[in-house]
Amino acid sequence: MSPGRNRPKGHRAATILAATLMAAALLAPARAQPVASTVVAELPNPMPPVPKAGKLVEFEFRTTSRHHFAIDPGSMLLRGNEILQLTIVVTSSGGSTNASYEAFDCKNTTHRLLAVAGVDGNWQPVENSPWVTVRTSDQVLRQHYAVFKAACSGGGLSGGREDILRRLVNPPNELYYSQ
Repeated sequence: MSPGRNRPKGHRAATILAATLMAAALLAPARAQPVASTVVAELPNPMPPVPKAGKLVEFEFRTTSRHHFAIDPGSMLLRGNEILQLTIVVTSSGGSTNASYEAFDCKNTTHRLLAVAGVDGNWQPVENSPWVTVRTSDQVLRQHYAVFKAACSGGGLSGGREDILRRLVNPPNELYYSQ
């Protein structure tokens, strides 16, 4: 008796399918990797203080969310001509606040969470957080797109701190305005 005779029906087709999928995976081009940057996003030392409400600057953009979004201009850090780091504060319609210290990589169109404000008022670093693509269609995280559009142009930062803040607060086109 040959070894394949007692196998269930469809086993041969499943084996062929698995082999085909493995071959296709080996022949497929590797995913495009982000362009290596000479600038590194990292926590500044010392960290900016967790912001107080009076120091925040609100910004608007088109979103379905009822949350309010603000940044702390004092936390803005430009690394080279590629990366912006800053504190973003999101306040829910019920009054809960979340503050995060984030990095935006203009060259690769990505953002990364570096730290979150803890309940004790201190920053809690986020270890090994991934770089995530900035997307226009993500309604939940659309604030990242608004910051990216205000800060980045042509693969680099589009001006200094004052320019970026001005564009974020007074956006250049209808993509940002509330509905």
